[in-house]
Amino acid sequence: MKNIYVGNISFQTTEQDLDAAFSAYGQVDRVQIVKDRDTGQARGFAFVEMPVNADADKAMAALNGATIWPTIELFEPVHWYVLPVSAQASWIP
Repeated sequence: MKNIYVGNISFQTTEQDLDAAFSAYGQVDRVQIVKDRDTGQARGFAFVEMPVNADADKAMAALNGATIWPTIELFEPVHWYVLPVSAQASWIP
């Protein structure tokens, strides 16, 4: 299993958006957009868990630096950056 850090995402990006993007490469167990505990505002990064390492590697290779958002023309394109995060790290939500 890999827990993938996804950074530099738009505040309008939803967990469903991330799930759809990563599901194209394999099963997604969990998606969590990290939010500010006081305001509830998204903080611009997320974690995606994929149970099959090979699928996670394919997703990271395909989506790293990819412009996924926006679907609305008012926003500048955002490039996502993905990298594996150690499952042992204590700061992962």
